[in-house]
Amino acid sequence: MPRTFRQKRPGFVTLMAVVAAVFLFIIGVGLLTLGFNRRLYSIRSNHQLAARAAADYGLTEAVYEMNRRLPAGITSPLTKSNTAINGTNVDGSSATYSYTVTVNNPHSVTAHGTSGSITKTVSCELRRKSIFEYAILTKNTLNIWPCSTVNCLNCGDIPLQIGTTSNQKDTIILKSGSTIDGDILYGEGGITSEVVNNQNATVTGDVYAVATDFDLPTPTVPAYFSSAPNKGAISASGSLSTPGNYIYTKIDLKNGGTLNINANVELYITGDIILKNGADINIAPNVKVAIYLAGAFDGYYGAGFNDHGDPRNLTIYGLAANSIIIKNSDAFCGTIYAPNADVTIDAKAKVYGSIIANTYIQKNSAIFTYDGRLRQITDANLYYYVPTHWREL
Repeated sequence: MPRTFRQKRPGFVTLMAVVAAVFLFIIGVGLLTLGFNRRLYSIRSNHQLAARAAADYGLTEAVYEMNRRLPAGITSPLTKSNTAINGTNVDGSSATYSYTVTVNNPHSVTAHGTSGSITKTVSCELRRKSIFEYAILTKNTLNIWPCSTVNCLNCGDIPLQIGTTSNQKDTIILKSGSTIDGDILYGEGGITSEVVNNQNATVTGDVYAVATDFDLPTPTVPAYFSSAPNKGAISASGSLSTPGNYIYTKIDLKNGGTLNINANVELYITGDIILKNGADINIAPNVKVAIYLAGAFDGYYGAGFNDHGDPRNLTIYGLAANSIIIKNSDAFCGTIYAPNADVTIDAKAKVYGSIIANTYIQKNSAIFTYDGRLRQITDANLYYYVPTHWREL
C-alpha cells in the first residue's frame, strides 16, 4: 500500500501543477483583458474630452471672429456665412476643430471637435448685445465719492449695472453717502469683500461676480476717414450743417463759445477737445454724431454737450490712453466708449448716458443717470455678440 501511494504521487503533483498553471493563466488573461479594456476606455475617454474641448474651442473662436468684425467704432456687419479651415489644430493638442457661422436671425454657430475617431459637436445662438448695456464699466478702478449718485431712467424691470472687469482688491470704492440705484458687478473669480470697498454707501441692488463676455477692444478710426477732408481746428463759435465725415485737428471753444451740429456727422479729432467755461456743443434734435477722439477731452466749468435728452444721439470713441474730464457743473448727454482712458466726473457735474473706461472717478455730489434705451441696438458699431442657448448635439 505505501508503495502504491508513492507510485501515484508524481502524477498527482503534475496534475496539480497543470491545474495551478491553468488557473494562473486564466487570471493573467483576465487581468490583461481588464487592463487592456481599461486602457481602451481611458484612451476613448481622453479622446472624448479632447474632442469636446476642441469643439468648445472652435465655438469660442467663431464668436471671437464675429466680434473681431465688429470692433467698437467700425461699421462692418457680417453679411455672409463664414466657415473655418477644416482640421485646424487646437493649441497644444492633436485635436482639431472646425466651425460654421450661419447668418440668420439670430445668427448661430455649429462647431465640431475631433480627436482620434471621436467627434463632438456643439452649437449656440449669437445674441447681439449693446456695448452700452452697462451704465458704467471699467477695466480697472471705479471710485464713487461721497454724496454722489448713480441712478437709472427708462430701465423698466432690468436693473442698472455698474462695475469692472477686474477682480483685484479694492478695485471698486464706494464712499460714504454715495448711492448706487442698481447692481454692482466685478470680474470672475473675485471676492466681494475684497474687490468692493464699501464705505457705507447705499446699494439698492445685488453685488456679484460675472464672467466677462467681451474684452473691451480698443476702438479704431473707420477706413472711410482716409478720404475725408481735413478741416483744421475749430476754435470759434460756428455750425456744422452738412452731413458727412470730417477730420479736425482739435476743437477748442473759448469761454461761452457754441458749436451747433445740425446734421448727421462723424468727426475724427486728431488732437484734443477743450470746452472752456460755459462753452457748449449743441446737437439738434434727432441728429446723430460720432466722434473719434485721438486726444484728451477737457470740459471746463459749466461747459458740456446737449443733445436734447437722448444720449443715443452722441457717441465719443476714445482712441488712446488719455484723460476725459467733465468738470464742475458740466452737463454731458451721450455715451463714451474709451476703454483705455481715465474718466473723471468732477463735483456737481451731471452725466446722462453710459461710460466705458479704463478707470472712472465720480466726485462729490455728481449725478450720473443711465438711460435704459441704450440697451436697444440701433447701430452696427454699438453691439457685440454673446453666445446663448449652448447645447451639445
